[in-house]
Amino acid sequence: MKKKLPFYITRYQENWTTRTLKKGEMLLEAGVIAKRIYYIESGIVRLFIYNKKTIKEETSSFITENNVMIPLVNFLIDDKNPTIINVEVLEDAIIHSTTIEFWKEMEQKDSELLEFRNSLIMKVFLLLLEHNSDVRSLDATTHYKKLLAKFDFIERIKNEYVASYLGIDETTFSKIKSKIKTKASKKPTK
Repeated sequence: MKKKLPFYITRYQENWTTRTLKKGEMLLEAGVIAKRIYYIESGIVRLFIYNKKTIKEETSSFITENNVMIPLVNFLIDDKNPTIINVEVLEDAIIHSTTIEFWKEMEQKDSELLEFRNSLIMKVFLLLLEHNSDVRSLDATTHYKKLLAKFDFIERIKNEYVASYLGIDETTFSKIKSKIKTKASKKPTK
């Protein structure tokens, strides 16, 4: 059964566009000024930056179906400078979008939309704080177990991206993942 679209799309449907993107396509690339807000109806996207020192991609977040992606820096602070974030589609996806400009105009008229945006920003901020704290204070195994318990979509993501999100290399992550699966398979059944 198809899930009903959220109020901010159905209420302002004529101002939203829908795109179907294939796995591997880029939704947003660093170097452009982000001008849109996105709703992921299906699929998963990965947010990442290129670390110029290590010359590697660093995954900062994953956004799954039935969630909104707002390019926060461009939305809240600076709509004149290019984003540093890249957004890659990890699974075939249906993505709706509207302009930041339109969203901000509607917030002036629609208190429910403004309230939604404020709660979304608080949720994102708390998730980023928690992730930052976990990367610094938990060993990678504990952090991965916490992700598995909290987010059912983690198993759908390639090892290299989860490893990057955890701040470790892919080889180390593969060993951690294998060790966890081995322990799970050895648990006695009741």
